Amino acid sequence: MAARFKLLAHPADIGIEATGATLPEAFTHAADGLMSLIVEPSTVHGRHMREIVLEGTDLEHLLFLWLSEILYLTDGEQFLVRHATVTSVSPSHLRAIVVGEPLDRSRHVFRRDVKGITYHQLAVAQTGDEHTLRVFVDI
Repeated sequence: MAARFKLLAHPADIGIEATGATLPEAFTHAADGLMSLIVEPSTVHGRHMREIVLEGTDLEHLLFLWLSEILYLTDGEQFLVRHATVTSVSPSHLRAIVVGEPLDRSRHVFRRDVKGITYHQLAVAQTGDEHTLRVFVDI
């Protein structure tokens, strides 16, 4: 399956624009985009599964929380996500399954140090049958 995200240039940060036929699919692709910034995805195996449940105030807040949680798993718990599947999203709730493994510096190939998710130009939009998410991360 072709990547459903693209990276956006910015003078101090880097952006991710993710698309999907459904909102959960777009949120899934946003997580894939974030992880592709951090680590070479082919070096991460899907050995362990975790469920993530988040509550927010709106879709933009949930996008911020979702990607912050993925970043926390990497930095705080030393767990690299190989793939995420968002199973449901509403304006106030997100449920997902992430598959990955503990960080192994001898095997994982790192690309960038992502410091945080920002609200700068953060957007969740729907055009026709396509959902588009845009977020910038601090590197």
